[in-house]
Amino acid sequence: MMDSATIQVLLVEDSATDALVVQEELAHAVNSRFAVTHVEQLHEALDRLTARRFDVVLLDLSLPDSQGYETFVRLHAAAPDLPIVVLSGRADGQLGIQAVQAGAQDYLVKGVLGADVLPRSIRYAIERQRSERTLAESEERYRLLIENSPDAYLVHCDGKIVFANTASLRLLGAERLDQLLGRDIMDHVAPAFQGLVGQRIQQAQINGSNPPREVVCIRLDGTLVTVEGTSNPFIHAGRPAVQAVLRDITERRRAEERVREQAAMLDHAHDAIIVRDIHTRCITFWNQGAERLYGWTAAEAVGKNIGELIFAERSAPDTVTRDLLRAGEWRGEGRHVTKEGCELLVSSHITLVHNPHGVPHSALVINIDITEQKEK
Repeated sequence: MMDSATIQVLLVEDSATDALVVQEELAHAVNSRFAVTHVEQLHEALDRLTARRFDVVLLDLSLPDSQGYETFVRLHAAAPDLPIVVLSGRADGQLGIQAVQAGAQDYLVKGVLGADVLPRSIRYAIERQRSERTLAESEERYRLLIENSPDAYLVHCDGKIVFANTASLRLLGAERLDQLLGRDIMDHVAPAFQGLVGQRIQQAQINGSNPPREVVCIRLDGTLVTVEGTSNPFIHAGRPAVQAVLRDITERRRAEERVREQAAMLDHAHDAIIVRDIHTRCITFWNQGAERLYGWTAAEAVGKNIGELIFAERSAPDTVTRDLLRAGEWRGEGRHVTKEGCELLVSSHITLVHNPHGVPHSALVINIDITEQKEK
């Protein structure tokens, strides 16, 4: 069995003399070991490639069953990941350039090779092919990551869109890529934000990445969408460009607006409404009704331990929490204390609130002052 460091070479050469020269040169190479398999025709080479693994192919373009550039094309199609060094008896520079452009790793003219040129060319061909494969795999991973990203990735060059992923099509309301390519990037920016976006494009080109910023974009149908966008310098087809990453935050803004509306409604409620963390007992919401009942402002109350702030007996929340976790809600009466130290008798209805994963997260507390009712 060959040592793993031995380079397996498939030599495709119909001239016995030229084949012998190549084998002799590789046999006496310094710093590398080569095992050469010699065939004389292209169909033999194709058969060998299907039967076993080789590290490199040395290919003469003039064979009994194939001639010229077509010889390379056929072998490269059969083994696209295998490095090929083209050998030719003709100093045809144009043919060499054509082969290299099509994927050959090198083009050498037989009879004019210097010492160690062929072994060195083989080693470099193998390393270049490995580097190209690694780069191609990395680019493919990046392409898949971008293509499957929920965020919109847009690349614009000289103000024109030159790349857009699938999420960009959804964001801007396009059905096909050609509906976006070539369009002016500013066509998709609301007028009020065009000055800002223009500055950020210049900033990305001169100083690098821009931090996230909210921008309003225009879809193809003219509707508006609020996005959070970043941008950074980019190279596209060898030209300087800017890559923008956009995340649709329209639903997030709507949700925040609903929360603000609900908070405003709770503030208008007469009852004291409080939200506290189920584990730390710290207050996270304190409405105006709670301010009126206890005298503490929201700024003073939020973040404080509810037991220390309003309960006459500081251990009382522990008992309530145990019952709340067991039953999901708690109703009862308790003695509370205002900011001025006045004691109140309060009727409480407490509901356990879970996070999206079903884990108990907080307690929604509604307190009503029943002191006067009990005194009558």
